[in-house]
Amino acid sequence: MLLRTGWFAMVLAVGSSACGGDEALSDTRTLGSLSPAEQRLACRRLQTRFTRVDDAYAQISCTLTAFTISNGDRNDCATQRADCIASAKTTPDNMFDLNCDSDDAGNLTSCGDLTVGEMNACADSIATMAESAAAKVDCSSTSDTIASTTSALQRPAECQALSDECPDVAARAGLR
Repeated sequence: MLLRTGWFAMVLAVGSSACGGDEALSDTRTLGSLSPAEQRLACRRLQTRFTRVDDAYAQISCTLTAFTISNGDRNDCATQRADCIASAKTTPDNMFDLNCDSDDAGNLTSCGDLTVGEMNACADSIATMAESAAAKVDCSSTSDTIASTTSALQRPAECQALSDECPDVAARAGLR
């Protein structure tokens, strides 16, 4: 099961363009071939991806917390969940700030042979998986539904290239 750290670590390891392709970052380019400016651009797009995954995680985490605290009271759960999500949006978790303007720009070039397209496919899969899971759980969910939804979060097949091309980063991200 991928919990908070697993999701963020996977996204941290792979990055993505939130708006699709970019001329300067063609899907066929390898991360090792990116110039410093392109590395910063890829890093910023990765940071943008954190917003989608972080929002999805906040919904899941807040639902689990509210579900537990409310002890089955669905109205109390809904109130607790809404308060938690609102708090998450006003006090974002900067635990994984990549510092994209630094010299190593999130260290994206450590996966030299991984392509931008492979990186994007992995990150898109992770974000979609997280958003799909978040959409399935709320205070009307049963504990079995919540448990099965969160336990189904696994490494997407699209992340195999990252695992193959970048074993050190994949290991740190929990993808190996």
